[in-house]
Amino acid sequence: MRLNDSYLRSIAYIGCARHDRETGIDTHGTGFLLVHDGHVYLVTAAHVAVDFIDGPMDVRLNKYDSGLGGIEHFDETKWFFHDNDTVDVAVMPFSVPTWARAEPLKSKWIATEFKVTTKDFGAGDLAYVVGIFNKMRGEEKNEPFVHTGHIASMGYGESATMSDWRPGAKTGANVDVRGYFVQATTLPESSGSPVFVRRSLENPLNLTAQLGKGGTITSISPLRNWSYGSLWLLGLWSGNWESKHTSAITVADDMGLCIPAPRILEVLERKELKAMRQAAKGKATSENPLRPQKVSTAKVRKAPGTAR
Repeated sequence: MRLNDSYLRSIAYIGCARHDRETGIDTHGTGFLLVHDGHVYLVTAAHVAVDFIDGPMDVRLNKYDSGLGGIEHFDETKWFFHDNDTVDVAVMPFSVPTWARAEPLKSKWIATEFKVTTKDFGAGDLAYVVGIFNKMRGEEKNEPFVHTGHIASMGYGESATMSDWRPGAKTGANVDVRGYFVQATTLPESSGSPVFVRRSLENPLNLTAQLGKGGTITSISPLRNWSYGSLWLLGLWSGNWESKHTSAITVADDMGLCIPAPRILEVLERKELKAMRQAAKGKATSENPLRPQKVSTAKVRKAPGTAR
């Protein structure tokens, strides 16, 4: 089923600007813009954000006028992480440039635990992973891909063994990460992508009749059929659960882990960010007062780490 183009315009490419092309960027991962409590945030996987803790970062969005990519440069960044450091989520206050054609997602679209229950999301529901496809990133502009799959399991407390991204972790170390399991084929650099789920609606409208002798109806039962409904933010794509992460089992490369969207909300509700939003109320400035980064045109050095 078609995904509205507005969802693609929430996608940001995170990496380091290239010096040989004005709109070029060496991507490390995918991010997306999300509005919460009236303020915009850049959201990505924690294992992408840690590449830029000690160095500059560039974000590419597409422009209104030309449709080509534009680079927003940060000399330094201030990421906020979950209190539980095994949750692969990072957020950063972000002021959308006036030149950018960006449409942030809204936190009211998040599939909270309550919505998961009331909307009856579960295994088999259609899911979309929207982000970078590293075989065709787009030389001049963002070209996000829509990877379609389905929820394989809601997990219910189960965890996947992933490579440990946390600062100070030993080389080759693993960490157990909890989330939903989504079967969708992606490639590195799609980490941090938003994962959407399409609601399934049961339509028990058609009836089937059981006929007895003489053509008399002995019983009537509903013929169950389904249609697609509203779209919700299921969570954030952590990455494919590759077999190299553990020697105990072999897992298909199209099975991935989605960090539940409520974990994003928990980061956004950290006391530091709530205090920043509270302090911003009533301030009439031309810039987003939540923005802690300094923007400059300084040359970008390569950030530590590898593409995700």
